[in-house]
Amino acid sequence: MSLEFTLNHDAPALAAVDCVVVGAFADASLSPAAKAVDETSGGRLSALLAR
Repeated sequence: MSLEFTLNHDAPALAAVDCVVVGAFADASLSPAAKAVDETSGGRLSALLAR
């Protein structure tokens, strides 16, 4: 099985896709795109980083 990815500049929090790649760093800081996804998802990225 292989995966195919297409790069685009759509707002990741609003993209109708199966996978979104955003930056989450060792100090638990988030890239601007990751912050948008985190806000849209009700803080799910932050919760994962806090584990």
